[in-house]
Amino acid sequence: TRDKTTIVFGSHDGFIRCVNIDGGIEWTFNTNAAILSTPLAVDNFKRLIIPTSAGAIYSLSSDTGLEDKEPLQLDGEIFSSPCAGISHCEGTEIYVGCRDSCIYKIRV
Repeated sequence: TRDKTTIVFGSHDGFIRCVNIDGGIEWTFNTNAAILSTPLAVDNFKRLIIPTSAGAIYSLSSDTGLEDKEPLQLDGEIFSSPCAGISHCEGTEIYVGCRDSCIYKIRV
């Protein structure tokens, strides 16, 4: 996160976990689906973008782990890690591959 040393990661049990440098849990978030990719920090580390194996893409506050937008649902599983693009409009654009044989460009 922006103001302290933490690590955010997902796991097969569907939880996103944020742990501090001492190994203590700062927050958790349950996606109800395995997370097989790396979370992407956007907006100067204010938000995290997390895709799941069920095809949902979550946007969470990096400070609290709370959802800041409704999840976006794609038509296939997501195993790839998202990457950020440069947007000349409001918002951040990400790219993510999906098991429906498509690569998506999404404004988050």
